[in-house]
Amino acid sequence: MHADPGRVAATRLLKRDHPDIAVVVLTTYADDASIADALRAGARGYLTKDAGRAEIGAAVRSAANGQAIFAAEVSDQARRRARLENGSLAPRPTSRMASSRGLSNPEIAAELFIGEATVKSHLNHAFAKIGVRNRAEAVRYGLEKGL
Repeated sequence: MHADPGRVAATRLLKRDHPDIAVVVLTTYADDASIADALRAGARGYLTKDAGRAEIGAAVRSAANGQAIFAAEVSDQARRRARLENGSLAPRPTSRMASSRGLSNPEIAAELFIGEATVKSHLNHAFAKIGVRNRAEAVRYGLEKGL
């Protein structure tokens, strides 16, 4: 696969000269080697070229607040790899659990290292499954069912 030596070198230099800086890599590469190299160099986030303005803005804000942020495909790829390496197919944490604690979609995304669109997708799937349209209806449903 391809490596992204320019961004890795830039990240290394930034972290060396300004250790407190939060680096978010934006690149075309999403292969294991590029991701690992960027993280070893000190990147706090890793987005691919498919990231939209809102996702980039959220990633920069999250990184500035000390959180790690990764593109959904990067997080999904890492989870699949970890499951294969562990010989386990145990379910990963879901946005539904984080949502039940009152977190916003961007907060859930940052906590679970997934994209905000993935959070919305998980929540919409859960809503459809129980026949509700939004969080308020989901709360009502949960109260009615004694959950």
